[in-house]
Amino acid sequence: MSIPQSSQIHEIGNRVRAWSARTSLNVWQGAALIGCLHVAVALLAYDPTPQAGGDNAAYRALAEALATGRGYVRLWEPAHPMETLYPPVFPLILAAAYRLGEQSFAALQLLMVALSTAGVVAMYCWLRRTLSPVGALVCGLIIALSPGVLDLSHAILSDIPFAALSALALWAFASAEPGTDLPAGWKNGRLVIGILATIAAYFTRSAGLPLLLAALIWLAWKGRYAALGGLLLLVAPLALAWSARARHAGGANYADYLRYVDPYQPALGRADGVALISRVFENAANYGSQHLPVLLFGTHDGFAVLGGWLVLVLAALGFRMRLGRLSVAELWIPMYVGILLLWPQAWSGERLLLPIFPLILAYAALAFPFVRLHVADRWIGVVLIIGVIAALVNDGERISRGLACTAAYRRGEPNPCVENGWKDYFAVARSLHERLPAGAVVMSRKPTILYAESGYPSMVFPLSTAPDTLLSEARKIGAQYLLVDASALTQRYVYEVLREHPSRFCSVPDHRQNLALLLRIEPENPAVSPDTGTIVDCKPANRP
Repeated sequence: MSIPQSSQIHEIGNRVRAWSARTSLNVWQGAALIGCLHVAVALLAYDPTPQAGGDNAAYRALAEALATGRGYVRLWEPAHPMETLYPPVFPLILAAAYRLGEQSFAALQLLMVALSTAGVVAMYCWLRRTLSPVGALVCGLIIALSPGVLDLSHAILSDIPFAALSALALWAFASAEPGTDLPAGWKNGRLVIGILATIAAYFTRSAGLPLLLAALIWLAWKGRYAALGGLLLLVAPLALAWSARARHAGGANYADYLRYVDPYQPALGRADGVALISRVFENAANYGSQHLPVLLFGTHDGFAVLGGWLVLVLAALGFRMRLGRLSVAELWIPMYVGILLLWPQAWSGERLLLPIFPLILAYAALAFPFVRLHVADRWIGVVLIIGVIAALVNDGERISRGLACTAAYRRGEPNPCVENGWKDYFAVARSLHERLPAGAVVMSRKPTILYAESGYPSMVFPLSTAPDTLLSEARKIGAQYLLVDASALTQRYVYEVLREHPSRFCSVPDHRQNLALLLRIEPENPAVSPDTGTIVDCKPANRP
């Protein structure tokens, strides 16, 4: 491919500016264009296969509990305890769809495409309040077509509605800024929208706390005391009630996990100051070299890493330029980024960047004129063209995969494109449906997925390397079965138990799939030596 000449780059830029001037898209026309483009491409890339992370199955189970009148409880756990970790707004949205009959993962994932589109539109509306019409349109198109955003567009995760509500709040507060071209009554209406969106975001994800604090600080700073009082009056009782519920139930909160060195290895203990500082640097490297490149280009190889860091550097420069006119966005993003940098690396990912993705692009766009002063237009054009090609190529791969997975799903394959490491787990979990005794409890590495596929309650096996801990916990919760697979987590915490106590388990022949199988936990029998060797098949009378 030949490198475009400087005159060609100028010509392309002039044509884009001339087209923008001729079309004179207002904010609603631009929003319609961005929204239609995103929903069209997202539907092409739509994959009905459920995600293997487990949060999606948890949200679906919470929606089922709400829709069926059983309260806000964890149906996937044997005792159905109160839910205290996931805030309720997103499950309430899913519960409404559940009541309408949209109960499958595939149907709920289509709902997520709609929520993703709403989020992209809200992001564009905020961009119009921050950038020029051309800058907002370009950044809006990047968001609508980003491969990483397309990946998330059909994921049953609270990050999508959280990003949409956050963008809606930022747009509403930006519209109510002094000097905006709106009558006083309209500004007050936008303040109400911003307040309601902020509260909804806070009760969609706990990470909404920085947005709530930013809104409170901004309202106080701007002297909007009536709005400040209204926000406090609305959010304080709800927040206190949610906190009291968690204390009453004795449930965990995200702050508990924040202090672990690794949530999947509790034996490593709590992170001290040195460990937290190291985590900040490691997370910064991961977000710059992996998560942002994947969001922008769909990969974190080669040019994508360079592009990700260039965007981050420009965004930092653009943020510095905005400090003279602080808005809710500038108050929010440092606090939110602080959470990302302190969050355990095992749980970091592109989805956590989604809410601030439009801010990163907007700040980078604000710094773009600075780049033009120091870099020739020809080279800027080369980088932009390579970036566009990389993103579109990866969009094409996602569309191809989406079409293939959807076709397989329509042929009757329930999870046609599930990740390789999870295929056997899903298959065994699905095979259990209505095959175990009533009231059976299974220990597994992903209880939410096991419940979604089989309908049986489950608890995660103890994250302890002490061989007797698993059997002790099984007695405590009344678990009769253990689903074993080849995952690193299972190998770390289950395999040693099986080696130490082979006589305490038998394999259920009807529920095996390559590297995953169901074991029955047998009662302790002093007459059987624990050193008999391999685990044998269950006797017919012991089979479910």
